[in-house]
Amino acid sequence: MAIKEIFIRNLNFTTPAEKIEDLFKTIVPEKEIDFVVICKDKATGTSKGSAFIKFKTKSSYDKIMKMYEDSKSKLNELNPFELDGRNLILLPALNREGIKSIKEEKEKKDEKRNK
Repeated sequence: MAIKEIFIRNLNFTTPAEKIEDLFKTIVPEKEIDFVVICKDKATGTSKGSAFIKFKTKSSYDKIMKMYEDSKSKLNELNPFELDGRNLILLPALNREGIKSIKEEKEKKDEKRNK
């Protein structure tokens, strides 16, 4: 199954989900956004400064990630992923199997290096 979800880091702790959705609606049509969820501390209910956004199509996900990667190389231009004075960090959201395979690859590389 193709990745269509992005993990967003470096959010202002007061940024609501609606504002995140509004930012991404400037890049892809509103109907392409499935949901936005703010990560919250279980004990306090306050934001952890991160969120997930899921897109209905892989093409919308790809468009966002390409635009993000391109923006990182253009330091003197306006960052399209700035919100509430913070430069957002976008990462592919991985499920447990994806995380497990990344860890296994890293262990194999470390094992080869240590021989």
